[in-house]
Amino acid sequence: MHENQLQGDIPNFLPLPTSLPGMVGLSVAGLGTVILLPASIFYIDFAHNLFNATISTAIGNYITSIFSFSLSNNQLRGSIPPSICNAQFVSVIDLSNNELNDMIPSCLMDNRVFDVLNLRSNKLVGTIPDTFQPSLSLETLDLSGN
Repeated sequence: MHENQLQGDIPNFLPLPTSLPGMVGLSVAGLGTVILLPASIFYIDFAHNLFNATISTAIGNYITSIFSFSLSNNQLRGSIPPSICNAQFVSVIDLSNNELNDMIPSCLMDNRVFDVLNLRSNKLVGTIPDTFQPSLSLETLDLSGN
């Protein structure tokens, strides 16, 4: 769903009944449609759209098995929900080029799973640790433009 003109709220990930094993529901805001995606999907890319909402406080509970998750280049505002740290298998999180404007959740700097964390060009505030845990797998951290 990269580089469309999707607008409004970010689609919600809905747990589906067990009668649909192996599928994840994706509710597209404004369309009244549920798109079924395989539960083993690796990438979710909502970059370069016109979403102008806040990120769901429960987002981390819905992207637990995703490899790469991108909401970059939208008009998202508000905070990054701490639940994003519940995403145990997410390697890449890209929330760059939005209008996110709160503290960076401290759990993002402690997460041992993320390889890439791109928060560039938002309005985020807070402190960055002087050192990181040796077990941290983070290879790329971009906080520029905040």
